[in-house]
Amino acid sequence: RTTAAATPPTRAAEPTRAAAPTRAAEPTRAAVAKTEPAPTSSKKLLEQGWKAIEAGEFQKAHGLFDRALQSGSVTPDALYGRAYANEKLGDSVSATDDYCRALGGRAVGIDMQREIEGGLRRVGRTCP
Repeated sequence: RTTAAATPPTRAAEPTRAAAPTRAAEPTRAAVAKTEPAPTSSKKLLEQGWKAIEAGEFQKAHGLFDRALQSGSVTPDALYGRAYANEKLGDSVSATDDYCRALGGRAVGIDMQREIEGGLRRVGRTCP
């Protein structure tokens, strides 16, 4: 008696079914995750904003500080960062508004107060 190797049945031997319609128009969750920025904490946005300032990327920094402020983190640090970016972008009116909001909001330390007052001097303005 000869022993032949048993071969598993092939899929071709099974009856074929109609393929389910595909949803090519809808992006997959993985594709969406690659195109949308991941949620970022306001602390992380502030860190990225200051790194952008250090790199001279003032428009990028402005956007990062703005996102931190929109996320509900209206802190003197976020306001000061956006004010500084506005100052570097030549928008002294917006810089003044943010510098003044930073001074008038939560209590700021003496170092932050000096930084903000320095910013106001640089743009040649004062708070109302």
